[in-house]
Amino acid sequence: MINLLPEPKRLKEEGGRTSPFGRIELNAAQDKEAVFEVAQMRFWNHTDIEILDGAPGEGALCLDVIASLEGVQAEEPEKLKTQGYELVIAASGATLKYEQRAGFVNGIPSLKLLRRKEEAGYTLPLCSIVDYPSRPVRAIAPTFPAYAGYGRLGCDSQLRGDA
Repeated sequence: MINLLPEPKRLKEEGGRTSPFGRIELNAAQDKEAVFEVAQMRFWNHTDIEILDGAPGEGALCLDVIASLEGVQAEEPEKLKTQGYELVIAASGATLKYEQRAGFVNGIPSLKLLRRKEEAGYTLPLCSIVDYPSRPVRAIAPTFPAYAGYGRLGCDSQLRGDA
């Protein structure tokens, strides 16, 4: 059973897991530098997982990053477009689709939270996720960021031991 917080709007488990990996190979056709930078920032506290820009090799998870949500259905399409994403994890690799930067920034932590440490590396569950925020503006108390990441992008960095 897959548990993510915040709970995604749509989650479909396919059963099974990816092959073990120790690095993530980003394959982005647009905004390559920005995508690479955000992914590295999100995995800053996991030096055992390399984020690389290039062709997949042995022991790598290929993450196709697509700056389009064409064909993705949602109850609130505007929220999906501005801050949402679709993440599909298959045996052959993963695909993360988004329209605006916030969607990519919100999608990468899901990938990070889904990983499980195995003997040979990390694995991910085979699934598809569509998510976007329930509210149009995300906000937290001003003092909270000081405890949650000291100004880093997002606030998932220090709340949980290995998150």
